[in-house]
Amino acid sequence: MPSADAADVGVPQRGSAIEPHAAFPWWAMPNAPGMAPDGAGRVSGGGSSRFRERSALSLLGWVCNHRQLSANTAENPMELESLRALYVDELKDLYNAEGQILKAMPRMIKAASNRQLKQALTEHERVTRKQVQRLERIFKDLDETPRGKKCHGMEGLLKEGKELIAEKPEPEVLDAGLISKAQHVEHYEIAGYGTVRSWAQQLGFDQHVELLQETLDEEAEADKRLSALAESSINIEADESDEESSSDREVAVATSRETGSRGRRTRTSARRGRSEAGAM
Repeated sequence: MPSADAADVGVPQRGSAIEPHAAFPWWAMPNAPGMAPDGAGRVSGGGSSRFRERSALSLLGWVCNHRQLSANTAENPMELESLRALYVDELKDLYNAEGQILKAMPRMIKAASNRQLKQALTEHERVTRKQVQRLERIFKDLDETPRGKKCHGMEGLLKEGKELIAEKPEPEVLDAGLISKAQHVEHYEIAGYGTVRSWAQQLGFDQHVELLQETLDEEAEADKRLSALAESSINIEADESDEESSSDREVAVATSRETGSRGRRTRTSARRGRSEAGAM
């Protein structure tokens, strides 16, 4: 089997000139024994040809690994190598989600026609501001910034709510739809806050556990309140609205038919009257 040629693998030969690179001083790596630049910036080394071949192959492997690590770092700016890093990342996701919710709430409150639903949404907007403050306290304790991540999951949920409002359904039907969209949001938050609370407990952040549990309880309570509203009145009103719409359509069709029938009878009588007059 022919031996590897160092020139074929792109490794500087003894006595060749190299261009030093501060960010990539591969000749200084322990993987490259016997190959280091001299004062003139030239590679010097000794030993047998077999030793130099092994050094060349070792350098080649290190170069490939270095390039792969650099690519991974560029694609993933925040390396999630620990539970704490994952915890901070999820907290940032929730912080951004809460900010999106606060921007969307006024539109939902305005679109709701049921008085109790308006009150429930308004109350939850106030509670959401308190939840944001709790997250900010946690970030301060961690010495981390809450910014830097966008919650695409929440963005999608809120977009669905916006599209529902744009369709302009009957007011009672819209109220039922708004509850559905709001509960999608609540369930997303319950999942997220439940996860970070468990991680905080595992990491020993006892104060964080208390703050996150308080928010989790509020989200669960808001979800129950929306369910009670839907089942006690809003879903019923939406169903009755649909029945009334069907009844109105039937009445309109019957009225149209009756009007058409009277018109035909009137025209027939008029023709008959003209015929009789001509015969006289």
